[in-house]
Amino acid sequence: MWFRRDLRIADNAALHAALTAGTRVHCVFVFDKAILSALDPHSNRRVEFLRECVVDLRTRLRDRKSTRLNSSHITI
Repeated sequence: MWFRRDLRIADNAALHAALTAGTRVHCVFVFDKAILSALDPHSNRRVEFLRECVVDLRTRLRDRKSTRLNSSHITI
């Protein structure tokens, strides 16, 4: 499951479909260095907000404790 802009899990149709398919689901979020490198991470609130959202996403995925859900690819 590739998380891009929508970091919700409660009503995420793609995540639900992947989990109900019966196979292991690997969750991934990619920080695009081409975009982020142009921004100053210390003065740009958007960068910090995005990082906080991804940390929260990783926590919520781990809290689900699904045997088919692997959130280890979400690295901060």
